[in-house]
Amino acid sequence: MKRPILIITIGFITGIIWGLYFSIVPFLFLIMIFILLMIKVIKINLKNDLIRVINIFIKNNVILLFFGSAFISSIYLINCNKKYEYIYDKFTDKEITATIISNENETEYKNIYKIKLEEYKGINFLLRVPKSKKINLEYGDKIKISGDYILPEESRNYGGFDYRKYQRSQEIYGIFEANNIELLKHNNLSKIELCSNIIKQKIITNMNKILPEDTSQLFLGILIGYDDNLAEDIQESFKKSSLSHLLAVSGAHIAYIILGLGYLFSKLSINKNIRNILTTIFLILFMYITNFSSSVVRASIMGIILLFTMLLHRKDDIKTSISLSILLILIDNPYKILDIGLLLSYFATIGIICFSKLINRSKEIETSIHTKVINYLKDLISITIFANIFVIPIMIYNFNTISLTFVLSNLIAGILIGPITIGGFILILISFVTLKFAYIIAIPYNLLLELLIKSAKLTSLIPLSEIFIPTPNIIFVIIYYLILFLYILYKFLSKKYYNRFIVKKVSKYIKNFSKFLRKNLKIILICIIAFIILLIFIFRTIPNDLKIYFIDVGQGDSTLIVTPSNKKILIDSGGTDTGNFDVGKSTLLPYLLDRGITVLDYICISHFDSDHCKGFIYLLNNIKVKNIILSKQYATILNFEEIMSIANTKKIKILKVEAGDTLQIDKDVKIKVLSPNKKLSEDINDNSIVMKLEYNNFSCLFTGDISKNVEKDLINTYNKYIESDVLKVAHHRFKNII
Repeated sequence: MKRPILIITIGFITGIIWGLYFSIVPFLFLIMIFILLMIKVIKINLKNDLIRVINIFIKNNVILLFFGSAFISSIYLINCNKKYEYIYDKFTDKEITATIISNENETEYKNIYKIKLEEYKGINFLLRVPKSKKINLEYGDKIKISGDYILPEESRNYGGFDYRKYQRSQEIYGIFEANNIELLKHNNLSKIELCSNIIKQKIITNMNKILPEDTSQLFLGILIGYDDNLAEDIQESFKKSSLSHLLAVSGAHIAYIILGLGYLFSKLSINKNIRNILTTIFLILFMYITNFSSSVVRASIMGIILLFTMLLHRKDDIKTSISLSILLILIDNPYKILDIGLLLSYFATIGIICFSKLINRSKEIETSIHTKVINYLKDLISITIFANIFVIPIMIYNFNTISLTFVLSNLIAGILIGPITIGGFILILISFVTLKFAYIIAIPYNLLLELLIKSAKLTSLIPLSEIFIPTPNIIFVIIYYLILFLYILYKFLSKKYYNRFIVKKVSKYIKNFSKFLRKNLKIILICIIAFIILLIFIFRTIPNDLKIYFIDVGQGDSTLIVTPSNKKILIDSGGTDTGNFDVGKSTLLPYLLDRGITVLDYICISHFDSDHCKGFIYLLNNIKVKNIILSKQYATILNFEEIMSIANTKKIKILKVEAGDTLQIDKDVKIKVLSPNKKLSEDINDNSIVMKLEYNNFSCLFTGDISKNVEKDLINTYNKYIESDVLKVAHHRFKNII
């Protein structure tokens, strides 16, 4: 059997993916193994081509190895899950002893560290320390902590970010909120961990000294994957221009390290085998420096495998290398399969490898510089397109965005990133020897970083650089990759192994199927169109009901209403004036896209307190809104002016309402405005729009932030009419109701 590691890895991944959703999976895999063993024992001598093909795979143990690996990984995942669930349910310790295994991550009110527990081997927590306690902790400190264990949150909204799953992908079992900390010992980690952290902190310190703030943070992101302090506008421009991958250390970095060290060691006349061993040690150290980020681990493992094959005088097999690297990562932590960074890194690499194998390259010797430049640019564009073909479904599914300018942005960045990476490593080495000379080298080098920032910002401003797409069904994503892999497999096999029995038979079936399609194309198209029309008719005849979704936006509230005729109304948005969290960007837009919504027919702003309207600002700038419902204002405030400015720019219709108005949304749905009256209050909360949504015999009352005085007035004015099936309580009044 050729490449058993590849078969084992595919099976291992399959077992993990199925095991994430179905606990019965190991039993099913076991049944398949039993059936395969029975088939091997009972000889079947059928002449059917399909049976012959299956028998070849069974005799070669390919299918058996696949299901055996899947069975093992699904059992392994269940055991890992039990370990997490045990901590979630049983951990009640108020005092723990732990060692800090990360540097400080500073937030507005707290400092956060990753810690490993001494009493529970293999258990890591996040430690949150209030800044008010003024406790200084360092990497490697062994500490005794008293406090409270906090269970990591699951998704609070439909399709929302699941913090618990994310923590599992990072091998974190929860959060410990510190009340008191006692330092027991410094440097309670291995020498390689302490040494790598010293090197990392030295790099950060030196670069902050010799480069301006923005470019130094970009440098650290590109060279060692440390982008914690990178300016938000730069991160946003890199995201919009499809250049976020540059902020993660990639395979190119590892290639430069291997080539650079190889060149340096050869100049020092070091034996080739010793060279490879020293380079392997450096790659392990580099993984520690970059905190074992997914892309670095992938590239480093593949690099180490390459070095070992050279030591053993074997030919490197890229498929085995990439399979072994992902297998080792998933054995260490099967929940890494949920790590988006890991998925993007592997799928981009696989895309480049798969398509590059299918390209017929010219064997002519290139002597012209012009020809070399043209071919270099062609390769750069090809690599960008091939990588994106593989990662676009992941980007759409997880981030709901697609860029139509990625070729241009990556072409410019691709020309710059080589000199930036190579020059960056040289600058790091020089800074360790002499800062004075590093200052001089940093002057021209800084221009490259500034050019990269400017190119990212410019390409992010091009129309269609960021298009928001509704979240696709996971089934469509799976079908996309299945078709893609089958196509590549067929093209590769038919190109390299066209004389093999299996390839001949598969090619025959495909040709016959293609002939059948061409012959009956008109009938097939008519059937497809008829089927689509039938589906549309069925869906239209199925009665739709009114749907009301209450969205968790933290401070404030937000409600999405979808009418039977599919009109979408969003009442309030949540929001805050403090911190950097944008509820419109991080909560509302992802929520709407997960619901398949890209257009809002109405937004209703009950009043202009930030916790009810701030999230609308991002939405108005990024998706289509047809109408804004609001009331007359007692006094204009900043939030009102900002939203009106956007509405005027985008020519959004403004519907000003007051008590007594009725909005007929569709045939069976109407909104009756009960407040405010023409006479407004000085209190912005009491001027909230109060409205009653009516649908057939159902009604829902929305009350904004009104006080008890307004509530009493409404009861006196409307008597029984104000009674409703559902009441959205004014959130300032909620504690009084409780």
